[in-house]
Amino acid sequence: MRLFFALSPRLNAAFAATLKFDPTTISTNVGETFTLDIVADAEEKEILGVDALIEYDPAICEIESITDGDFLEIGIKEFTQPGKIYIAGVVSSPGESVTGEGVLASVQCKAKAAGTTTFTYTCETGETNESNISEKSTDAPDLIQCALNGEAVVTVGGSTKPKTSTGSAKTPSELPRTGVVEDFLLYGIIGLGFMLVGAGAKSMLRI
Repeated sequence: MRLFFALSPRLNAAFAATLKFDPTTISTNVGETFTLDIVADAEEKEILGVDALIEYDPAICEIESITDGDFLEIGIKEFTQPGKIYIAGVVSSPGESVTGEGVLASVQCKAKAAGTTTFTYTCETGETNESNISEKSTDAPDLIQCALNGEAVVTVGGSTKPKTSTGSAKTPSELPRTGVVEDFLLYGIIGLGFMLVGAGAKSMLRI
């Protein structure tokens, strides 16, 4: 009996229903956008629905939109409270179920400030008001293994705006293009010559 109970946690972990992120690491810059997939993995278990409650640092990132995935029918997509995301999905029809792994939703984010934030699932075993994965059965027990849920680390660098060149630059006294003044004087001399020739021709016509 002791051997059975000692092995039970490992067996449960080997067939654990979990929530993950894809990708798990992101490097970006201030002002850029990125997409984070919310992934549910029920493995071989048949499930009816998923609740995903996610936390992150709103000083580093802001949520712009959430796109439905193809794993379940999304009923709730809430991200108005800074630092929190709540997504809930269920099967499309009574009596149905899903199994395996799939994308619950895709979150479009924008980097606000330089720094690092970790997207994590709020999850506590036995609690129903946070992240859950509900099994297909009469009482729909929660199958999620909170300790095995994934996380995503987002690192934001500085602004992507081009930096001002610190190399040698022309001073205000420099001309934009060399030879402009010389060309202007040359054209003036040529023009004056044409005027003199024209005046001489008119004088000759009067004689």
